Amino acid sequence: MNCREVAQLPGDSARSVQYGVHRFETEGFAGLTEGERPGRPSRLPEEQLTEMSAALREPPVEVVLAVNLWGGKALAWLIKQRWGIDLGVRQ
Repeated sequence: MNCREVAQLPGDSARSVQYGVHRFETEGFAGLTEGERPGRPSRLPEEQLTEMSAALREPPVEVVLAVNLWGGKALAWLIKQRWGIDLGVRQ
């Protein structure tokens, strides 16, 4: 199979598969492990992330939200209510 055909199986892009193949060829299986990804530091400290993780394990209705499923808007609302941090839905 070529990279485009393989990418269709999990729904990834062909380019992602090509990167994976290249990492495997140069580094072996170690090249396929997920590592640290650079990015903006979290605006929530570890304690708040732990609390948020616990809240997400509960239905939103039990965390005082009038929705049935967690989504970006519901999560942004929770963060704003609990810690006063404004985040966009995609953040």
